[in-house]
Amino acid sequence: MEVTETILDAPCKQLLHEIEAIVPVKFTEWGKSNYGSQLHKNSDGSPREAEVFLRQPLEMSKIAHELLHMKVDLAMGDNNCMFAISNQHYWYTQIVSYDSAAHILNVCQHVIFFPDYLDMGYAEEDSFEDKELDVKKKADLQELTKTGLKTNGQYDISKVARYIALVFTMDFYPNENRFKKELKALRKKDNPLYSIIHELRRSCTNVEIDAGNRDYLQEAYFNFATKLNEWLKKVPLVAKFT
Repeated sequence: MEVTETILDAPCKQLLHEIEAIVPVKFTEWGKSNYGSQLHKNSDGSPREAEVFLRQPLEMSKIAHELLHMKVDLAMGDNNCMFAISNQHYWYTQIVSYDSAAHILNVCQHVIFFPDYLDMGYAEEDSFEDKELDVKKKADLQELTKTGLKTNGQYDISKVARYIALVFTMDFYPNENRFKKELKALRKKDNPLYSIIHELRRSCTNVEIDAGNRDYLQEAYFNFATKLNEWLKKVPLVAKFT
């Protein structure tokens, strides 16, 4: 699908110009039900092209959402530093996989660019494809708030992984009041682990999209990874998924 400036509204046009000052932008229609984006890089890690994936009918709020992801990527980098911490615990390498790190990056960027998204004139309810927890996460929430993260006195690594994913999904929703009650219940089950994740959320809050904040954000990613790795090292863990 060919998307030109004439199709875009004024806020998206302005955002597109900002990104095209750094890299070309490509729009691609795909068969998925959601919008998406990817910053393609050269072999040396430098940005080569920003690609936005679209579906019909076109929604300017969703295009703006994906362009904002690209703007944050270009200005502030990704979170590959999470793979660079030393002495990685085995379970850290399983929990912070490529896919989960991509999810962490995605929700961190939501917190960062959400004020800009609202300033562009779009409504909160139009920003995200899924505004509520899916069936699986609802089941995880019900189980974890009831049983906690331990089995026979040891942390169940399956529960730990699902707890981390759940907290990232809810605590990093840009509207801090959306899951306030649910997060309070999860925090009671394990405040130290919750606090490690929430500290990263605080670090992403009220941060302008600016290359001058790149080092600050990279340090926040690295600190989160280090603290999670250390937490996994010191707690008693069931050594297999149950």
